[in-house]
Amino acid sequence: MHNGNPYSQWIPIAVIVVVLALRSRQIGRERPFRPALSLILPVIALAAITALLIARPPEPLGWAALAGGLVLGVPLGWQRAKLTHIGRDPVTGALFIRQSAAAMMLLVGVIVLRQFARYEMVEAGAAHAAWLALASDALIGFALGSIVTFRGELYLRARSLLAA
Repeated sequence: MHNGNPYSQWIPIAVIVVVLALRSRQIGRERPFRPALSLILPVIALAAITALLIARPPEPLGWAALAGGLVLGVPLGWQRAKLTHIGRDPVTGALFIRQSAAAMMLLVGVIVLRQFARYEMVEAGAAHAAWLALASDALIGFALGSIVTFRGELYLRARSLLAA
């Protein structure tokens, strides 16, 4: 199954490559970190996913797929947070964050797997629409679990570092 534009499958890949190239420049660099701001993305993601689920509620099996994706996303978010260094400037007391190359490779691996799955789903076409819906629900749960856990873990680690 092909779209009218033969290059349409390459557009998301090009966007991902550009975003990862820009983010890879930050690997190993210290950036200021404000723990309270790290909670904004999980709230936005939760609100967007809630709106999506209200607008198009999944079937019962879809809820199970969403829960399974959520359960699988949590350890990924936790591992990614574990690979991210949070430090405190001894002079100013300000927090900084430094992403490791391993955390970036973990993210790249997930993105590559997702793109592969997306390509396979598009090629499968309407014959496998039920599986496509389940995979979509699972990916939504996976994204939510990963984002909330990653940001939440960074927040908790930063808060304990400030308390020390």
